[in-house]
Amino acid sequence: MSEEKQGKFYFGWNVVVVAFILLAVVGAPGISMSGLPVVSLVTDFKVSVTTVMLMGAISMLGAMVGALFAGRVIMRFGLRKTVSCLLVLSGSLWMIMSTVKNMNLLFVLAFLAGVIGSGTTTLPASVVINNWFGPKLRGKAMGVTMIGLSAGAVILSPIVAKIITAATWRGAYRLYGIFAWVMIPLVLLTFYDTPAAKGVTRQGDIPQDKAAEKAAGTDPAGMTAGEALRTPIFWILIVALFIINGLGAAWNGNGPTFLTTIGYSQVKASYLISLCSLAAIIAKILYGIYNDIHGSRSTFNLFLIPVIAASICLVLSPKMPVLAYAAAILYGLSFPNSTVGSPLITGELFGPKNYGILIGYTQLVASLGSAIFPMIVSSIYGATGSYVYSWITVFVFAVAAMVLINLTYVAKKKYEAKKSTD
Repeated sequence: MSEEKQGKFYFGWNVVVVAFILLAVVGAPGISMSGLPVVSLVTDFKVSVTTVMLMGAISMLGAMVGALFAGRVIMRFGLRKTVSCLLVLSGSLWMIMSTVKNMNLLFVLAFLAGVIGSGTTTLPASVVINNWFGPKLRGKAMGVTMIGLSAGAVILSPIVAKIITAATWRGAYRLYGIFAWVMIPLVLLTFYDTPAAKGVTRQGDIPQDKAAEKAAGTDPAGMTAGEALRTPIFWILIVALFIINGLGAAWNGNGPTFLTTIGYSQVKASYLISLCSLAAIIAKILYGIYNDIHGSRSTFNLFLIPVIAASICLVLSPKMPVLAYAAAILYGLSFPNSTVGSPLITGELFGPKNYGILIGYTQLVASLGSAIFPMIVSSIYGATGSYVYSWITVFVFAVAAMVLINLTYVAKKKYEAKKSTD
């Protein structure tokens, strides 16, 4: 079908809107806003903050387990069936959790919520955007979609905070359940596996590109998951993404505490964190535009520069506290490498054949990096009594990540050269 027969408006932008909303109302509550109910949970169950935080760690563990299987399930049953069924379960689970009166049972349900959540947020959003948009538009579409996580937190946080005040954490969990159920018809109406399944031609493709043929359902381009796992490309990329996702989490987990150690009040520290989030939203749009023009390798390199610069500013901040403002903005500019860049580079390196499976693997590694790096940074602070050595460590890892990203493309070039001679 020609684009003239499709009309002027491409259905793929409907997909972007729904994926954006999905991340805003289903993804943000469990990811960006996970800290909001903590105080209410502590008060209700009469436990420590550490105990409640353990629930978040258990949920993340569940997400890691789910990421191993979510891609395969999506490939077998399709996006609409898989995501809508998981949203039914997710909504039901939030409702059940809102009635629980035993903390140990809440731990078990949190693990299940993590498993289910792996198939209702960033993974299916990445898959559907990768399938619906070619290389010339994919970055923009992915960037706009991933803003949903930040936008959801900005819009919903004050609403959820008021609900928690009026109806405790239980009221917030019920709202999360309703959000999940509301998304079901929207997903069923838009999350077709490919444009061909909807009877339209994919936009943003490069003429005669193999991936374009895949989107049309005529050619499964790219590597299988098994082929990817047997190449150094995959393993170098995995290490790079582990570090890159960990770098962002290191700031999220330690930034507020660090700012108070150099003289900032909690109010000013929260202002800098908000400034960081605003920079991240703007950067996601710019990231997608730049990626569509220059590709993932150049984009990753460009957006790793801010985190390198931020780490230098943070090292100098104890003597020059004003540099913390620059560090917060720079760190925010680097965040899209994790949320937008990871799915884009996975698709660019391995193609669409087993994209759902491979993005599940990369998200698993991203979760590991996000869990481990904040502890590394805080442990160095605990051992030395200063964050200076922590941020020096971040600097070293950021440079290493840049080297690894470039090595990934060197390995890709060697793989293609060898394949062409076989």
